Amino acid sequence: MEAAASEAASEAAAAAKEEAVAAPPMMAPDERVRHGAFGRRAAEALRDLASAASVRAAQAALGGLREVLLDELDRSAAYDAHG
Repeated sequence: MEAAASEAASEAAAAAKEEAVAAPPMMAPDERVRHGAFGRRAAEALRDLASAASVRAAQAALGGLREVLLDELDRSAAYDAHG
């Protein structure tokens, strides 16, 4: 009886582990960007912004994010124009 209960517990633990691996944890939007969900340049710019030691450094990092956004808008417009 104990062996069956132990085996059932092991199977339940294995199933829970597989489910946890298959379903990524929920992340805040800024965390997703920092981890590269929108590309390396956006991740670097957001990390720079988060670690900025001065207003000037923060403005430079925001400029980097702005460049990424403008590049993506241009790319999206070009894609839409050529269908």
